[in-house]
Amino acid sequence: MAHVIWNNQTGDFEAGYNMDNINSTGVYNNWSNTSITPYSAEDALFYVPPGLVVLLSCLYGSISIISVIGNFLVILVILKNKSMHSVTNFYIANLAIADVMIGIFSIPFQFQAALLQRWDLPHVMCPVAPFVKELTVNVSIFTLAVISIDRYIAVIYPLKPRCSRRVAHCVMAVVWIFSLGSGLPAAIVFRVIMIEEPPGHIKPFCWAHFPIINGLDTGRIYRLYL
Repeated sequence: MAHVIWNNQTGDFEAGYNMDNINSTGVYNNWSNTSITPYSAEDALFYVPPGLVVLLSCLYGSISIISVIGNFLVILVILKNKSMHSVTNFYIANLAIADVMIGIFSIPFQFQAALLQRWDLPHVMCPVAPFVKELTVNVSIFTLAVISIDRYIAVIYPLKPRCSRRVAHCVMAVVWIFSLGSGLPAAIVFRVIMIEEPPGHIKPFCWAHFPIINGLDTGRIYRLYL
């Protein structure tokens, strides 16, 4: 059954509508001419009590604020103290930068969309929020992997020369470039469209429109890759 729902596991809207039935204004408007069932009790948006909205907003807001402030202080301490300008701390600073970015540009917006099940924010933020999420998550994962390899070499081969700052800068440049490439598809496919739901209500959704090439669902491949 066709529907549009928010998937809490992937952090995206999932759709089963025929994209050919979306008109030039972005409204899905061809319910009567298709066999698609646009709405059912199973597909209904879940009700969120106002008290729960306030509680979750406070919790997510606190997480975002603490993340930004805490990681910003880490970056500041490393920058201000020359004694901390080591390769390991350079990697940690990159982790902190990624956490600051996701705390500012991703968590607040995607939380709002997941909770309210609609997109009431500026349309430009629709592709930005998922792009920043994929970018920063990839940076964090690869940076942690680099730190693990660096620590492994330091423990197993204690007499071997350590990684130089120049090499560390090159490694992190590769990590950021690769992460940018991994997140770029999200910036391309996400856009705000208007979904019409009975009885005549129109709601904005931040929708990922992945193309299907030769019967191959590129969205599924991209999510599997991530």
